Amino acid sequence: MKNKDALFQLIKSLSNNEKRYFTLFAARHIIGDKNNYLKLFEAIDKQKTYNEKKLAELFAHTPMGDNLRMNRHYLYKLILKSMRLYRSETSIDTRLKGSLNDIEFLYEKGLYAQCDKILSKTKELAVKYEKYELLIEVLRWERNLLVMDSMVRDLRQKIEAIYEEQEAVLKKMQNIADYRRLADTLFSITMLTERSRNENETRELDTMMSNRLLQDERYALTNEAKWGFYYIHATFHDYAGNHLKSYPYHKQLVELIESSPWQIQEHTHVYILKLYNLGKISCRLAMYGELLPILKKMRNIPEKLGSKCSEGIKVKIFERSYLIELNMYMDTYSFEKAISLISEIEKGMEEFKGKIGKEYEVVFYLDLVYLYIIQQEYNKALVWINKLINDADTGARQDVYCIARILNLIIHYELGNEDVMEHLVKSTYSYLYKRNRLYKVETCILNFIRTKLLKVNPTRVRQIDAFKELKTELEEIMRDPFEMKFLENFDLISWLESKIGNRPFAEVVREKAELRTE
Repeated sequence: MKNKDALFQLIKSLSNNEKRYFTLFAARHIIGDKNNYLKLFEAIDKQKTYNEKKLAELFAHTPMGDNLRMNRHYLYKLILKSMRLYRSETSIDTRLKGSLNDIEFLYEKGLYAQCDKILSKTKELAVKYEKYELLIEVLRWERNLLVMDSMVRDLRQKIEAIYEEQEAVLKKMQNIADYRRLADTLFSITMLTERSRNENETRELDTMMSNRLLQDERYALTNEAKWGFYYIHATFHDYAGNHLKSYPYHKQLVELIESSPWQIQEHTHVYILKLYNLGKISCRLAMYGELLPILKKMRNIPEKLGSKCSEGIKVKIFERSYLIELNMYMDTYSFEKAISLISEIEKGMEEFKGKIGKEYEVVFYLDLVYLYIIQQEYNKALVWINKLINDADTGARQDVYCIARILNLIIHYELGNEDVMEHLVKSTYSYLYKRNRLYKVETCILNFIRTKLLKVNPTRVRQIDAFKELKTELEEIMRDPFEMKFLENFDLISWLESKIGNRPFAEVVREKAELRTE
């Protein structure tokens, strides 16, 4: 993001309530030029994409336009200042820090009784919301007030009690830090892919999971530490491909938040993410009865938050709830229902353009590609796969882009574009090889297309024989749990069976689904 775009991004991130608060704040705190700064604020807010040239034209020959760069910077700082005050009314952390500032001020004025009264309430909140870093500060002020009171009885015992309480708090903080470190280690290993792909990674994770803290939940001394315990186990089992074992930990993460309703208000983004993760696992385990309540919880959040619901939260609800719903319909082969969601998804992607997380955007692309292949609408599938491949250098998960390039070859084959496929095979192999992350299934498919599909005499019998041979090779490879990832994104075996039997892909997939439910 360019520096000049920072103000635009900040303004666009504000909720309607926050914008109203800033307007009132500016009216009270800016003398003389308040109308000009509010006009600049409103002009930027009206823009769909940042356009400095239009701003310069709008404020030409005005005091605001004489030094637009400096005035932008001042407005940026002014918004942040107003939001500090706004958050002091809505954020526990900000409220507690504000109280500590008040305590310091009163202490310096020698108003110890007033100081003690605020300190008591501050401590109560810090304990209730497990704000241990701030609780250490509270205890420091308790000690300061004690030593300033010459009339206090049992001074030594009371000071000793403060230090004992401090040691207990520090122990909890260290416990939280230990779980955070384990969680961050796990994240650093798993951040690029959803599944372990080599023995070194597996060995490293097994060593980490043998840590004493991960053997029993009782070692987690606080809710935040329990959070780390559940998160680590959920992520580890997901990475190992054991979703049945990860499911209870995902469920416990959601229940831990819901057990303290203030956490939903304080950590709404996290709550949405954990609901989404629980929904994904429920989908993979075919626990579809769990999904509708999850979707309902997500989509009811704006109503619960009311005016506090920011656009950022609405974006998260859109991207995650629609992915869950889309996956539910695709996994249950309700393709008509999935197709009916496309217009809503496209509308949402346009409305929240540039705000949807790239990792979610690419999954939308991948799901829509699969859906259009199922429907044999290959030209539409090509549009979405091109969008996905063209975004390949944005830093999102690379395993998705690897799968996308294989699907690109399949789409071009279905469209009969053999003239471009040889070049695509070479570029795809080069792309995958450079990342040193080739699945055996990817190598097998590329070799098949290059050495057989593009070389074989294009008769029906020869093609069927080639597809049968590939299916046999892939079924052998798929016995390796590291190789099953591809089938989670595209049912390649069913696609091959549709080619061998000269049947619609959707028909083969539905038939298999019916057999599994009998």
